[in-house]
Amino acid sequence: MYIAIHSIYLIMKKLYFIFLAFITFQNLFFAQVLNLGTLVDFVMFTSNGAVSNVGISNLTGNVGADIGAISGFESATVSGTFYNIDEVTEEAKNDLDLFYNQLASFPTTNYNHSSELGSNEVLTAGVFLISSAGSLAGNLTLDGQGDSNAIFIFKIVGAFTTGISSNVILINSAFACNIYWLVDGAISIGATSTMKGTFVSNNGAISMASGGDLEGRLLSTTGAIAVNQIEANKIVCCFCPIPVPLPVNLLSFSGSCHENYVHLDWITSSENNNDYFSVERSNNGIDWKVIGKLKGAGNSSSINQYMLDDFTQNFEVSYYQLKQTDFDGGTRVFSPVSVEKCNYYEVNLSVFPNPSKSSLEIDFKGNKDDILSVLICDNLGNDVYSSSVLSSPISLENLKDGFYFLHLDLKKERVTRKFIVLN
Repeated sequence: MYIAIHSIYLIMKKLYFIFLAFITFQNLFFAQVLNLGTLVDFVMFTSNGAVSNVGISNLTGNVGADIGAISGFESATVSGTFYNIDEVTEEAKNDLDLFYNQLASFPTTNYNHSSELGSNEVLTAGVFLISSAGSLAGNLTLDGQGDSNAIFIFKIVGAFTTGISSNVILINSAFACNIYWLVDGAISIGATSTMKGTFVSNNGAISMASGGDLEGRLLSTTGAIAVNQIEANKIVCCFCPIPVPLPVNLLSFSGSCHENYVHLDWITSSENNNDYFSVERSNNGIDWKVIGKLKGAGNSSSINQYMLDDFTQNFEVSYYQLKQTDFDGGTRVFSPVSVEKCNYYEVNLSVFPNPSKSSLEIDFKGNKDDILSVLICDNLGNDVYSSSVLSSPISLENLKDGFYFLHLDLKKERVTRKFIVLN
């Protein structure tokens, strides 16, 4: 009786997955969530093969094998359950077959990528096909472009290897739960690499060398999984409901070049028990250093805006992330943003006379084609003059006495000069 009911259940589940795959196929860039079934709770699973560990690993998630032994985890810390050749692994095996077919059915959007990923490459959302064995070396940055639903799928028709200390970096609301690696062959992840996403090997073994860090899963349809002194955490569901209110509702976090420094700003719509913010900078998206702290609003239900300037940025690309700390010591880290090196050059701009009366002369020795706008603001930040072209002199007859700021917006920066009006 149980076998019959269970068989009917599996058939109905398969039909559901097929329907979901069709819906997802039609709505890829509306970010329908791929359904892992029971695999959502696993950090490592193989349908047919052994699962082994060497050394001190720290794992969050279940570990399982439907056919094959599980060994070497005596020295590991596993926050999860081991499943080996039982009803759970049978269902996980069926879910993996369905999940593989669902991933494979996604239409390719990029056929032209080379077999090599990384080398400080930045990719936006899409389905990438590599029609041969593939590799990753150095840093690969996945840019969600502010869309938390952005999906990245990599289909690799052959084995996939990563070099030592290779890294997948997520910016601008890209999340590991929306990243998938579909590999028709073995997967070999080099030592001290940081990986993001769910890795699926079809008919191949998976290995992750010492010092590796994974936010995701290692899954194989047929092949052993072997890890050595790694940190691995199953991915938290992107769209799971959160049972408690977040300390901070962050509306935006951005960075931009202003002359020879990076200007960072962020806006919150509400704050609960918020002690302070820390801004951290990195040149690789992995190693972070605190560059400043700002006091939070504590408890607030109104809009709050924060700003911080970084005058020490000197990398070709700098990554900035915002960390929030509450009064109880709890923390939350928000998705980082990237800013290219501020290519500052001295702009020869002068204004005279200073103080001025009826008019202001502007002397700009540079390429006028770089000028985007000319603004004059009072000391409260109100615009009193605006133009898309630079003309000189500028009439000041209607301005009250006081301090003013001339802002010259160029293609790569804003240049500001202060002057006084005395009529």
